[in-house]
Amino acid sequence: MQFTDREIVVMYQEAKRKDRQIHILAELNDCKAEDIKTILVRHKVLIPGKKVKEKPENKKVTVRQQALLPDEAAAVLYARLDELDGKIKELTQEYKAISRYLKGESVCL
Repeated sequence: MQFTDREIVVMYQEAKRKDRQIHILAELNDCKAEDIKTILVRHKVLIPGKKVKEKPENKKVTVRQQALLPDEAAAVLYARLDELDGKIKELTQEYKAISRYLKGESVCL
């Protein structure tokens, strides 16, 4: 996989043509469309057995639809996401270093 699960989920959610995005993500990650669907189902973005419903392109999102959480709760959740993102980056670097070491590409960690 070229992209992390989080990146796949975000790219899928932001896509205008979700039905095509699954196949595009599969090509970019050199995997099967089913692998991408499995990731989307695991993260509860895609429901098994339910067809992808396309949004009309001219539909506008109202302010009420955007404000699903109070500002305080959203701020706490965004802060937590930032923490998790930092941990993920740190662990990814460690993973890559260990992987390079095991492949003989690196002398020490």
